[in-house]
Amino acid sequence: MDKKTSIPTINTALRAIMYLLVIILTVGCTSSSGVRKDHCNCFPPAELLFKPAFCQLRSDTQGNNTGIELFIQVTDEFGDSIKLPGIFRIEIYERLGLNQDKTGERLIIDNNSFKEIDLRDPVINHQHWDKITNCYRLSIDRTNLPNELVVQATWFYDQNYRLANTISLKTENK
Repeated sequence: MDKKTSIPTINTALRAIMYLLVIILTVGCTSSSGVRKDHCNCFPPAELLFKPAFCQLRSDTQGNNTGIELFIQVTDEFGDSIKLPGIFRIEIYERLGLNQDKTGERLIIDNNSFKEIDLRDPVINHQHWDKITNCYRLSIDRTNLPNELVVQATWFYDQNYRLANTISLKTENK
């Protein structure tokens, strides 16, 4: 009688082990990252917007301009903020005359005519993301900035896709 009762128990235990092995092997074959390679194709970036209420020229205690603080939003076709890997290129121009879009000479930033901020690394991308405004916060340090500027930002999403926008900044206290 012991053999008859123990054989069904062994068969049941073996079946349970086989089911568990199948489940473990099936789950083990999936990617643990959970990130699809084509995630950017679902909601591609559609527009690059400055948040003018937050963008400003920074100045020291003597009133000298020491840099620029930019808040830039990348939106999808529905106008929602999105966070994507890419490269920001920031160019700063002197503003000429009364026309806010008329640009003069391009100013040098870090021994170059533009500043690139590479946000393809998720850690660096996260460091520049402002959770309150849902946009990227970029700081450009440069001394001796004029009181009126035109800033152009270009977002390089991939080799064939880019977005650009400009904003005029002016020191209010001078």
